[in-house]
Amino acid sequence: MPDRDVSTIRDLIYYQYAKIIARSAFAASDGREAKGRHYGFIKQAFRELRSGGKNWSEITREDWQFVQSEERCIYCGADTNLSKEHIVPRSIRINERCPVCDKIQGIHNQIWACKSCNSAKGNRGLYSFYRMKYPGEKKYYDYIPPLLEKKYLKTIYNCHNCSDIFGCVGLRNKKYCVLNKQYSEKEYRTLVPKLVAHMNSAPYIDTKGRIYKYGEFFPVELSPFAYNETVSQELFPLTKGEAAARGYQWREPEKRDRDIANAVSGVPDHIKDTDDSILSKIIKCAHADSHCSHQCTKAFRPIASELQFYKHVKIAFPRLCPNCRHYERIVKRNPLKLWHRKCMCGGTQSKNYANAAPHFHKNNPCGNEFETTYAPDRPEIVYCEQCYQAEVV
Repeated sequence: MPDRDVSTIRDLIYYQYAKIIARSAFAASDGREAKGRHYGFIKQAFRELRSGGKNWSEITREDWQFVQSEERCIYCGADTNLSKEHIVPRSIRINERCPVCDKIQGIHNQIWACKSCNSAKGNRGLYSFYRMKYPGEKKYYDYIPPLLEKKYLKTIYNCHNCSDIFGCVGLRNKKYCVLNKQYSEKEYRTLVPKLVAHMNSAPYIDTKGRIYKYGEFFPVELSPFAYNETVSQELFPLTKGEAAARGYQWREPEKRDRDIANAVSGVPDHIKDTDDSILSKIIKCAHADSHCSHQCTKAFRPIASELQFYKHVKIAFPRLCPNCRHYERIVKRNPLKLWHRKCMCGGTQSKNYANAAPHFHKNNPCGNEFETTYAPDRPEIVYCEQCYQAEVV
């Protein structure tokens, strides 16, 4: 066991995830560095995950990172002979027990891998493969790339070893259940087709006239969360009016007049001038007096681990509340749209950039075309993969 507080498989998953959080927060090169320098932070994150005080993000966040990432082998960095590899092998027993589980079959369980690494990994689990990859290294798991390990941990955490269940939630090691009630195999095989037929003949129809038959997602109007409370607002932002027109709920921000009245404006420009007294203050968000669309909390209270992080990386204390900070980062991402473009490499030079290496098309303009998230009116020079690799590799 990696720590004396780890006593179950679930604890182990939480502990490994806490180390990933530390690697990201403190820009540690691997798990060993994170644990060696920030053990207290890891223990605190682990305890919060185990108690429910901290929740990890949905695996769709890693799926988005995977889609946006450069197509390189996650294991060795190669950029040729790539394919989507299943992190949790579909050939192991978990696939037999859960043959249609989307956690095993779909994008949640996929990563880029070259043919060589895919073959070497075979039907091994992630940790077994890294034990083989780093023979003699006791803490081989500390070398696993964060994106790869996060997808693996969330996949195995969410797969509950169930099969032949219908409309159930929260079950483990179960078969032949309908709405969390146990049936015999014969009863299950008889009942489920009747339920499916009824759902198709008498479907749910929402207030917008949308029809939901068997196999559809739950009607959005039944969601306990408003549209602007979910990750959908980050990926596909809507205004309140647009959300209402589609039948989505919308959550208005809570009034926080008392917090704002007691809040202080402004923080020191340099972290060296910020002492622990800031932890007892309520800070007014710089967007508090504006009408930003970031679900601004108007004011926020700093915590000790946050101040510790800013001092460690030597960056100024933020002037925005956590929600505004998050959405300020989100808007800097490229949109979820692809434009068909032609490589802008003009030969030896492109606009105001001179190539640093010879390209396959020599002095002639490159004729490659491709899809990209960079719109044609963006100021950046956009090269095809071949020309880009010639410049950076």
